[in-house]
Amino acid sequence: MEITVIEGENMFKFPEGDTFFSTRKNVLDWGAKDFAMLQPHLKDNRVCLDVGAHCGITTLRYATHFANVHSFEPIHHVLLSENTKSFPNVTVHGCAISDKAGTVEMYPNIKNSGGGIIPDEYNAKIIGHRYENKDAMFPEIKKIIVECLPLDSFNFIKVDLIKIDVEMHILPVINGMIDTLTNNSPIVQIEMSDYDDVNTRAHTIFQELGYVEFGFDFGFSPGTYNYNHQDSFYYKNN
Repeated sequence: MEITVIEGENMFKFPEGDTFFSTRKNVLDWGAKDFAMLQPHLKDNRVCLDVGAHCGITTLRYATHFANVHSFEPIHHVLLSENTKSFPNVTVHGCAISDKAGTVEMYPNIKNSGGGIIPDEYNAKIIGHRYENKDAMFPEIKKIIVECLPLDSFNFIKVDLIKIDVEMHILPVINGMIDTLTNNSPIVQIEMSDYDDVNTRAHTIFQELGYVEFGFDFGFSPGTYNYNHQDSFYYKNN
């Protein structure tokens, strides 16, 4: 059974067992400040790609601002479809985004339903801490298999915003969307990794593509790249 949250006239569903989102006051305002920060930099409102859309809080916001929204969610795509069904401009893709086409293993997160994570070479330490070590926090959580595709395989055009929230799987996601960035020059909002070396590599890729960081959330200190798992914002310098 899903959990239904009612805020004013809005009804929104989360998966059973979630306590991180479903108990949060004004949960539908999640990400509103981030969107307000990037809005002045948007040149158009044609297509938005919501990568790691969870159950659709950000997708709902984007649907009122963009002509078309493509939302990617490998675990909770059924609830994502249910929560956004009143918006015909939303297309839900029930897959993960990475740097290859195929399948990947993924750990779901029961209590924080937006915290599912794909194990990769960059996040082995946190995977061990949460799920695989002898003293792991959540040893009862087992991996599932999900479909994955690179963003470039969709050949999107007229993309004005890409939001990426993939629980530290950021380098494979970025590497799989180089053509999309090159051909569209969208604004990018990305939740960074817990690891500074990963964030520095991601920042370097954006720089090499002509992107400039114009904002950050939750206390990133410019020049240090100590992002501490928070969001950074980029626009194309052209």
